[in-house]
Amino acid sequence: MSPELTTIAMRRGKVLFEHELCSNCHGRDLMGQSAACPNLVDGDWIWGGEVEEIFHTIKFGIRDEKTGSWERVPGTRWSVMPRFEEILSESEIREVSRYVVALSREKARPDTDGKRVYDSHCAACHGSKGSGRTSAGTPSIRPNMRVWVSRKESLEDNVYDFVAYGGYYATSGHKGRKEAAIKKISYPGYGRYMPSFGTDWLTGLADYELKALAVYVYKSGEQKVPLSRR
Repeated sequence: MSPELTTIAMRRGKVLFEHELCSNCHGRDLMGQSAACPNLVDGDWIWGGEVEEIFHTIKFGIRDEKTGSWERVPGTRWSVMPRFEEILSESEIREVSRYVVALSREKARPDTDGKRVYDSHCAACHGSKGSGRTSAGTPSIRPNMRVWVSRKESLEDNVYDFVAYGGYYATSGHKGRKEAAIKKISYPGYGRYMPSFGTDWLTGLADYELKALAVYVYKSGEQKVPLSRR
């Protein structure tokens, strides 16, 4: 894209982002609201941070469904954190939760039970080193792990809840031992999905507007992310 077109896209994308669509969730500074609406300028992407990848996410959304049904919007991004409470023992979940927290802080030890559980059940999606897989929408664990954190619980307890009870579609309708954890994970408000702004009849935008948004988000992050993380 030429510098002239980039300038035009940045101007239009900024208007769309700040005044019409995105800033209510991601903030006018693009720094997000905890894990519910992620930071868009820290270089940490779940579904990829190139212009075309951002464009696809904006157009088709994440875990979006047609109004009044359980039918997925065609093209929407889709990933689900499974529930492990019926696969792993309570002690195994505790050990892997402890390991994940240590991994996120780059202090993980290779000779622990948590490491063995992680390698067997988690590494296929999140990577052996916790780097995630943007092709599958599995988030990075290091260095900035994102979870819906309860102030009343430690980070390890929050990770335990996610490992044990999974994500929204894994826990919907499930009656577990920790109803508070199920409610927190199953119904985190608007953070559980991102609407498809290119297909919804109310918010549907033309592709050139979606591309302007993608360019604006990409260039905004490019200006703020350290070279070492690009």
